[in-house]
Amino acid sequence: MPILLTAFALTACGGPQSADQGSAFPASTSSPVIDIESDGAFLRLMVEHDRRGLELAKLGQQKATRRDIRTFAAAVAVTRAAEIADMDRLLKEKAQSATPEGTHTGSSDGHGGHTAAAALDSVKPDDLTQLEASPVGKDDDKLFLNLLMSHELVAANFAAAKKTSDDPQVRELAARLARSRQAQVREALRLLNG
Repeated sequence: MPILLTAFALTACGGPQSADQGSAFPASTSSPVIDIESDGAFLRLMVEHDRRGLELAKLGQQKATRRDIRTFAAAVAVTRAAEIADMDRLLKEKAQSATPEGTHTGSSDGHGGHTAAAALDSVKPDDLTQLEASPVGKDDDKLFLNLLMSHELVAANFAAAKKTSDDPQVRELAARLARSRQAQVREALRLLNG
């Protein structure tokens, strides 16, 4: 049976915000719906998504002005690298041949056309380039934390939807990924407002 996932932001107004800044989240008129039938497709998409998150965390380590944010970014990078290794190991063990292209995607309002990978791609290469190219300053802290929250919310919801897998290893991993991402969003929000 297919698993459907609707990605959402923290608020209906486009995402988490602190009182003194606007959202870094793109406005969306519809939420992507991702149908992942195989554990292999789920794992491959999560690995791809986590690699982008690892890039973002490394940039956060370099660009953040506050020590606590750099420490948080370093912890996210370590977690991400370990999770990628776990998922790669599971993929090899299961020898799944499913690919992201084999998944069905659409949108909750019936206007399809998204790929599953695109629906999970909350942090675009342009976002990373913007963070990388910006001069180091307080705005980098906000940009990094907002990008990370957006990225982690998508992953948390995607992983939570897969917690019903028939495979106990995938179920446990998905539950762990969902908890980890939710905790990272809470911590990023605390840092953003701190």
